[in-house]
Amino acid sequence: MGLVDLLQTIEISRKSGVIQFVGERGRQAAIYFRDGKVIDAEAGTLQGEDAVYRLLTWSEGEFEVVFRTVRRREVITTSSQGLLMEGMRRLDEWSRLLEQLPPLTHRFEIDAGELAARLGDVPDDNNRILRLIDGKRTLLEVIDASDVGDLECLQAIGRLYFEDLLIDLDHDQPRKRDTGKPMP
Repeated sequence: MGLVDLLQTIEISRKSGVIQFVGERGRQAAIYFRDGKVIDAEAGTLQGEDAVYRLLTWSEGEFEVVFRTVRRREVITTSSQGLLMEGMRRLDEWSRLLEQLPPLTHRFEIDAGELAARLGDVPDDNNRILRLIDGKRTLLEVIDASDVGDLECLQAIGRLYFEDLLIDLDHDQPRKRDTGKPMP
């Protein structure tokens, strides 16, 4: 059962409780709902709506629904339908970005020379993401470890990648930008 169907079923039933998720590599998440409305969520370092959006990117996993009284502050004020509509929009954008980037299983390192030469051009809010790119973590692990939303993180990684600030360690040959000029 997909997350969209699950949340719609919870909304229709008007129940209260928590849905606990376990994804690939033991990733854990939870969505809290009261009277059928999603009120909070957590996935990795993300809370609220960003956590729900992260769960929409999961392709596999298991879940358990526990119906109970939920004594938790309402963090998500958007209706469940509004949350799903925005989530699906973000998922489309996520898929579009993934088509342009190497697979999420690839590892990257920062091109220190390029970064040093263009440090002033890199927005400060990318620093947290840059610190996670260590040559050991895959793109997915960087996204999971990031404390910004998945789509925002992937957009930042895409900018860094296309500005040649990242080196794809799992690609057979270094990526060269097509300048449209014939090779000598």
